[in-house]
Amino acid sequence: MQFQPAECADGESYGDYLWREGNMRIDRVTQIALAAPALFFFQLLSAQQTLASRQSPNLAGRQESAAAPLESGEVEANLPHLWRKSSAAIKFETDAYDFGKVIPGREYNCEFKFRNVREGVLRIEKITSTCGCTVPKLTKKEYGAGESGSIGVTFLSPERPGLTAEHIYVHSNCKQDGPLKLTVKANVEFDILVEPKKLSLSLKEKNAGITPIVIRSKDGRPFSVQNFSATNGVITADFDPSVKAAQFILKPQVDTDKLRDCLNGIVSIKLTHPDSNNVYVSYTTKPLFEISRSFLILRNIKPGKPITRELWVKSNYGDPVEVEYVSSSNHHTRLLRQWRRHDSIGLAIEITPPVQVGRSMYFRDDLTIGIKNGDELVVRCCGFYMRPLSHPHN
Repeated sequence: MQFQPAECADGESYGDYLWREGNMRIDRVTQIALAAPALFFFQLLSAQQTLASRQSPNLAGRQESAAAPLESGEVEANLPHLWRKSSAAIKFETDAYDFGKVIPGREYNCEFKFRNVREGVLRIEKITSTCGCTVPKLTKKEYGAGESGSIGVTFLSPERPGLTAEHIYVHSNCKQDGPLKLTVKANVEFDILVEPKKLSLSLKEKNAGITPIVIRSKDGRPFSVQNFSATNGVITADFDPSVKAAQFILKPQVDTDKLRDCLNGIVSIKLTHPDSNNVYVSYTTKPLFEISRSFLILRNIKPGKPITRELWVKSNYGDPVEVEYVSSSNHHTRLLRQWRRHDSIGLAIEITPPVQVGRSMYFRDDLTIGIKNGDELVVRCCGFYMRPLSHPHN
């Protein structure tokens, strides 16, 4: 007689009973697995509605009405941190401020207004600028939903005329590609005209061929000259600080010995004009002799393998070029030969890279070329060794 438990249906065998029970258990597990996410979301939404209603009376009515869903920002505010999107966003009224015409060397102020346009807390981590002449200021660093703020900026106009622009970078917790960039613009204009703006001097002409410097007030207001100075004291000029006028013509004098040591520089003139305290004139001078290349950079060199390069020495004033000597600071460079072409001399030099020391990947050497009149021209050489090939391990 076949065994039949009490749970078996009439006429049902024990094997059919086990098969039916197994399928019922699988169905119950499947139902629980499918219902679990929906149950979890329902509990999470209920808890969210309860918390939101406690925080704001306006949300209590929404909790009572199942048909009134919460706004996305309200849901995001209480979701777990890992699920939360960046819920703060900063919006500026403008990202650029143009001061227009400004006076050189003066401070100007502006502000950039902004607002947090989302529900999360806006945190401004830091503010940087491209120049010390532009200083941003912020009263606080955290702003709630809908809260407004401003960044104050103090801009010191440069002493040079012309258009100028500086940038400010705002670093915050907003989701974006890098910091936000703000721009401050200005057009620096002088109320004083200076002619010439640039002086071209000569080592062969009397008083270096310098021309008079004319300083004139554009608005006709009188002023006086308080100071006249130049780089290394190369250029001087006589003036009377007690005299006021709308125009001055200065007759500068050049110290040619100092000029040989300082061929290029700046002349600074201090004035009493209320809108232009300082004016500047640059000067340049051609040397007696010039070298075609003052730097030699060698790449992928090998120790002990000589490299040849060609240099040219020319005269800027028609003087004959005669090379008296060539010396090397580290004895890695030597002169092979020289030849003349018009008012220039060609030099073929040979550089022999030394043996590498330790892990050093480069070497340096200075080549000094002595000209007959006493001038010296220096060529700086820097060589980089070839990197060894890496071999994979077998």
